[in-house]
Amino acid sequence: MKMPGAIDALGERLLRLQGDGGNAAASTIVDEWGRTNPQLRKDLEKLNRASIPVDIVFEQGPAVLGPAR
Repeated sequence: MKMPGAIDALGERLLRLQGDGGNAAASTIVDEWGRTNPQLRKDLEKLNRASIPVDIVFEQGPAVLGPAR
């Protein structure tokens, strides 16, 4: 399972950039990874044509669920 390790490494990198104020490094990450590549665009369009939502937000917590009984 490579994904959990990759997510942890990216999270650590982003937190370090935030803590260090690494604006130039953050801009580099956005420039490199902040784009939708052609394959992802194709896949998202496929989901759109099939009417599969890609922006689901789960609202939770006391404000949504009400007080515990």
